[in-house]
Amino acid sequence: MDREPIRRLLERYSEGKCTPSEERQVEHLLLSKVQFTDWDWKSDVDKLRRKDEIRQAIGSALADRPHRRLISYFSGGIAACVLLGIFMLHFASRNVHRIVREDVIDNKNVVLEMDGGTTVLLGKLDESGLTLSEHVQVFDVSETGAHFKTIDNHKIHDTSMLTVSVPPRKQFSLVLPDGSKVWLNTNSSLRFPAQFGGNERVVYLDGEGFFEVAADKLHPFKVIAKQAEVVATGTAFNVSGYASDNRVIASLLEGHVQVWKSGSETISLPAGYEVSCYDGEGVGMPHVADMDRVLAWKNGAFSFDDKTIVAALREVARWYDVVIEVEEGVTH
Repeated sequence: MDREPIRRLLERYSEGKCTPSEERQVEHLLLSKVQFTDWDWKSDVDKLRRKDEIRQAIGSALADRPHRRLISYFSGGIAACVLLGIFMLHFASRNVHRIVREDVIDNKNVVLEMDGGTTVLLGKLDESGLTLSEHVQVFDVSETGAHFKTIDNHKIHDTSMLTVSVPPRKQFSLVLPDGSKVWLNTNSSLRFPAQFGGNERVVYLDGEGFFEVAADKLHPFKVIAKQAEVVATGTAFNVSGYASDNRVIASLLEGHVQVWKSGSETISLPAGYEVSCYDGEGVGMPHVADMDRVLAWKNGAFSFDDKTIVAALREVARWYDVVIEVEEGVTH
């Protein structure tokens, strides 16, 4: 294959100079799964510049087109930009397979819901926060997080539940009443008690979150996501369990956790490993996790390494709150 014409074509595409015919040629090129390896770019700076242009093209295309259909030939601005971004990163740098998001993360639409349906926009609170009840206070509210604190845990146990919901294009971090820290990914929510009591600390996750659990061997910390349960006493791990995905993935950064799903035996997960709990099925075999890929979202990036095109598109659509319909047969 003569790489030079293709390299020039990709450069023209990243600069928005392609004709409609050339755009279709790029889409056909991507669909044909050409293997891009060591391409002769002018310099490392040139590679990085092209990668950045592709990143910006993805962001602007998704922002300008809230709904787009991905047909069998990928004839759409969103599809072409996303696919080009995925493949561009593979041949621009062998070791970097991610796109850094440029969106400003803030909390203007992060919602706190209390029992009874009362809601509070956390973005409307100042740093001093708000007393939610005689037992619980939220304070240290910032653009990226909030701290929940039990005012007096020696009084009657407060059994009320709180739910923090994070909308698209946002992330948010929490410090729970027991001191555990949680980072919530976009389109995620966490339901937790205003005051932890009983023999275990239980929270309910819809979406994705990273947990740094405050150590307490007498009161295990349990994350329930769909039909899966992840139990720890003090450790750091990631749980991904979006309703649109067909599984819950638990990935352990450090410490030790146990993963359980109804109808399956408990899996003890060592640090650096992950395991999947499949909807309607059992638990898969634990395997070594690429924690850089797993935690890319927490660091403000998309990571497409070892992901199918469908999975990558789903992740992008979730962040930008767009609908990308994939026709049957497009899987890789």
